Amino acid sequence: MLSSAYLYLADFGIHVANFLGLGFIETAGLVFTGILPVYLFIVLGIGCYRRYAAVNRATSDTLQTSMFKLVNSLLVTNLGRPVEIRSGKFYWEITSGYGVILCKKHQGKAELWVPYSEDIVQSPNLIFDVYEREQIRPEYTYYCAGLEKLQKGVLITVSSEAELKSLDKYLFDY
Repeated sequence: MLSSAYLYLADFGIHVANFLGLGFIETAGLVFTGILPVYLFIVLGIGCYRRYAAVNRATSDTLQTSMFKLVNSLLVTNLGRPVEIRSGKFYWEITSGYGVILCKKHQGKAELWVPYSEDIVQSPNLIFDVYEREQIRPEYTYYCAGLEKLQKGVLITVSSEAELKSLDKYLFDY
């Protein structure tokens, strides 16, 4: 793509030189002293931008994957292997009426859907949203025990070690 951009710019320079009545030597001078430096500047700018964006994306993906892996390993250690509902969404049934769903999210976060209980209000360091009975949740949450339609649900967001410890205490310290 960039080589075609250079050819376009060089062709444009040749047409401008022909329009101005310049000869071959003057045209070559125009192409190599005017168009080539502009082309190199554009190529270097695009390359630097792509490298910067790739580094930021890799850092973000690593953080996201690592937090998801930490929450996943916590749940696998305590509950066993999950059932995959959809891509990136995993389900564990803790008891016959209580299950959890783990989701991969962007920006270094993992999200966990659990049925509502009063104990969650007393859990420090947990970031959560309570979904009332009438509120619409994602469709995949309705398959979880305790999160059926017309049941209260809680969306817990985990993005730090402190939140992970609080989640561990909330789910597994009875």
